[in-house]
Amino acid sequence: PDDLLEALVRSIHHRIGEDSVLIVNGRPGVAARTGAGLHLSAAQTGLVAAPPECNPFGCSIHGPEETAIAVALNPDYLVAGTVFSTDSKPGAELCGLEGLKRLVAGAGGRPVYAIGGMEPEQVPAVLAAGAYGAAVSRGILGNADPARAARRFLEALEEGGRL
Repeated sequence: PDDLLEALVRSIHHRIGEDSVLIVNGRPGVAARTGAGLHLSAAQTGLVAAPPECNPFGCSIHGPEETAIAVALNPDYLVAGTVFSTDSKPGAELCGLEGLKRLVAGAGGRPVYAIGGMEPEQVPAVLAAGAYGAAVSRGILGNADPARAARRFLEALEEGGRL
């Protein structure tokens, strides 16, 4: 429920500090009331008439039509995918590196983060395709040594000039 999520967001924000960026996924009201950033799914983006007053504000995109809708809302960033096969989204339609290139091209210069099946070894390819970075979940949290996995992603981003 929103009230419990708001309490959690406020608690996390307090613990990480006001200078840190905290982004709420899919809950515009919670983000606005707590001063958090907001990320919307592609389906939610199509339902928004005006850009929300959240900072940062981002949207997920999977194809050219969703990209155009998202760009019209002037987001701070976009998350594009699903690039590679992932257990998180079984059966998802993959855009691959060529699709990622097309999504980046339609992003109007906004930073685009590639998502879907990310491993550190794939970071150079997604950066070469024009992505600003990689959004990762399972590649870190599903790893037996999450700290080591996170360091490997950071090293790959650093080698690509993104840190």
